[in-house]
Amino acid sequence: KPLSLLKYAIETDKRILVQSSAGTGKSYACNDFAKIAAAHGLDRVVIVTPTMSITEQLGNTLIAINEIEVGCIFGNLNKEQLNEQLQNYVIICTTNKIENRLSHYINNLDLNKCLIIIDEAHQLISDYGYRQEACAAVFDLMQKAKYCVLLSATPNYLFCSNLAQF
Repeated sequence: KPLSLLKYAIETDKRILVQSSAGTGKSYACNDFAKIAAAHGLDRVVIVTPTMSITEQLGNTLIAINEIEVGCIFGNLNKEQLNEQLQNYVIICTTNKIENRLSHYINNLDLNKCLIIIDEAHQLISDYGYRQEACAAVFDLMQKAKYCVLLSATPNYLFCSNLAQF
């Protein structure tokens, strides 16, 4: 069902929230989301996760599927390593990387031709108190992007009530 929703969202310029229990394959569906984005002529897929471990796990999963080019950006990559990862169709990074290491890269993307996926999206609200600048950078990205998918097993009231602005 999330895949048909994504097709609908791209065709009608809508944004979607995929809410499903933990372990049901929301993150795993990112591979299919990327294939749909490519089929619709989008230039890039950027997946934002709240932690390095989720970035690494999701990256390893998508690389193992071996259907799309995946770059994982977390930890202390040097400039050469970062540029190498940024050549891939799918970029997976942490919330913090959007704010600091990737701001120039994001600003040069045509966000009308990119799919932005926010994994564990509810954490943007719960983490805002101590990662305000990083979360604000992701909120800004969500506002600028034409196509955005939010994934969450536990979207709380505060998170959902703030979605209207996007």
